[in-house]
Amino acid sequence: MIKKIAFILLIHISSYSYTQTDYTLIDNASKKVDYSLYSSKQIASALTKDLHTETEKARAIYIWITHNISYDYQMLENLPKYTGSKDFVNYVLKKRSGVCQHYADLFLDMTKSVGLDSFIISGYTRNYKGEISDSGHAWNAIKIDSEYYFIDTTWSAGYIKEDRYVRHFSDKYFLIKPENFVKTHIPFDPIWQFLPNPIRQIEFNEKNFERLNGNDNYPFEKIIKENKSLDEIKQTEQENRRMIQCGITNKTTREKLAWNLNHIAHLKFSKVIDTLNYAIENYNDYIFSKNNRFETPKLDESEIKELVDNACKAFNACKDPLLEISSTDVELNKHLNFEKDRLPDLIKSAEQEKLFVEKYLKKWKPLRKTMFKSQGYTKIPNAEINPLF
Repeated sequence: MIKKIAFILLIHISSYSYTQTDYTLIDNASKKVDYSLYSSKQIASALTKDLHTETEKARAIYIWITHNISYDYQMLENLPKYTGSKDFVNYVLKKRSGVCQHYADLFLDMTKSVGLDSFIISGYTRNYKGEISDSGHAWNAIKIDSEYYFIDTTWSAGYIKEDRYVRHFSDKYFLIKPENFVKTHIPFDPIWQFLPNPIRQIEFNEKNFERLNGNDNYPFEKIIKENKSLDEIKQTEQENRRMIQCGITNKTTREKLAWNLNHIAHLKFSKVIDTLNYAIENYNDYIFSKNNRFETPKLDESEIKELVDNACKAFNACKDPLLEISSTDVELNKHLNFEKDRLPDLIKSAEQEKLFVEKYLKKWKPLRKTMFKSQGYTKIPNAEINPLF
């Protein structure tokens, strides 16, 4: 079970100045789409079936979410565990409420389902009073006609007043240009500013936006494209490197960095577990057949050798990666230490069986049955992957 981190922020009202397009017809139609009859994909399809442009489709989904999902202020104290993005989507559709991560995941899921190029961004913000939030936040970005824009459905849906959520639509966070949005929302990873001259955290905190007028040429699009070709471990490692280069100035970003480091440890452990279980499966298949004198199932000489060789190689392949993994997650360390403790015995057992097989295959076939012990051999239990912190 993997819990996806949810970055939470109390909702505040801010102000932007931009040209307002008349979306009256789209907005009115979107508000009428029946909530209870559809999955997220079906809702998105119903919202956009008569629309043609990417902007219109994004608008319909934005309006539907901001008018149907409420912010769950009480959830801040007791966040549920999730296995991934789909869990966020399923939860928010069932409860009709959630926190910023639910809003962002739902918008991503719905827009992706109708072919829009959208993203989830995580970072921290400045509220309407100019204060830096002490907790994280999640929002969306979308690419339309080769241009990037930001959307914050959470902030558009309502706000918190005196520990109570007030549903109040504010049409100020739809299709905001990066150079404007970065004045109140700064991503942890600078590539998601979508700016050729991304500002640093210290500049954001001090409201110093002079860099926006510079002539830098930060290749964010190239990095995003290259990022897609990397596995999740490499993606997260590169994200951490960019975060550090951007300057870490607050507790929220340090927590994100620490979460990433633990996430990397979990991903690496998961890879080791896959290899370990491959070794165990080969070893157990070998042991099961050996207990039946290789008659049930009947294995030829090459199959016997292959099973024990696979087990030996895979067990040994786990040794260094297990030793290299470190984490501050208590639950992960329990599993990690358990596997570290038993691995030497697993390697020893597999190597002993490899020696047995070498002797067995050299022995004259009529005499091979004398090599088996009557009590048999015990199978090894598979390794487990623990829930993500």
